[in-house]
Amino acid sequence: MRSLLLDTGSSATLSKLGGIWVNDTALGAAGESWAQWACESDLVPACASRGQLRASGDARGRYGLARLRMVGDATLELTEGVTALGAAELWVEDTASLTLPELPAQQFRLLARDSLTVATGAAITADGRGYVQNQRHTSCGSGPARWGGFHGGGPAGKACGDYEWPTLAGAGGTPGTGAGGTGGGSLIILCNASASSEVSINGTVSARGTTGGGTGSYAYAGGAGAGGSILIVASRMSGWGTVSADGGDARTGNPSATFL
Repeated sequence: MRSLLLDTGSSATLSKLGGIWVNDTALGAAGESWAQWACESDLVPACASRGQLRASGDARGRYGLARLRMVGDATLELTEGVTALGAAELWVEDTASLTLPELPAQQFRLLARDSLTVATGAAITADGRGYVQNQRHTSCGSGPARWGGFHGGGPAGKACGDYEWPTLAGAGGTPGTGAGGTGGGSLIILCNASASSEVSINGTVSARGTTGGGTGSYAYAGGAGAGGSILIVASRMSGWGTVSADGGDARTGNPSATFL
């Protein structure tokens, strides 16, 4: 599979059981250029003249395409275990959405050799794809009950991770009566194969945490999940869209009874 077009009404899923083998003798001049890039980027580790269509072993869960284009309201969901997706050219247009997998312990790699475009109304999202309630990166501490997760975990006022080179998924919130929220995932976008490689974001790229559960009488709302991380490495970048790794919203509980 060299190219994938998802049109209006289309819905597709890529799982960890799949992956693309690059047949580097059957692609032609343009395809060979793409194949060489995919192999050097470690996107598709099984780069050999085998003509096979399905990956196995360590190659599973990594997808490399010459082109990926999503238009209309098309959706593409990557399930748990998928660790990388790349294309020479990648478009998410109209109101299409690309949903990244649950991958709390690893940064998801989204690669584009020439261009990555997220049009107005379109979205790439890793919302709620980080650590679940009470879970966090091992280098970080935790907070008390009903606290929202800090980025990567950590007690009040002590965020985890590196703000200049963020790589950690967001921590889950601590539960109250309701469950704690789930943190946002961790995403790196790589588009720097040449000086003209460009990321254009007019839509939304997000790795937000989710809201904690629990409302109503005598309910103690769980803390929200922390925002994840989005790292963009590009030769050129343009657009007026939104890149967001916010924490989840607070939810109102009932901390005390009222006596008349």
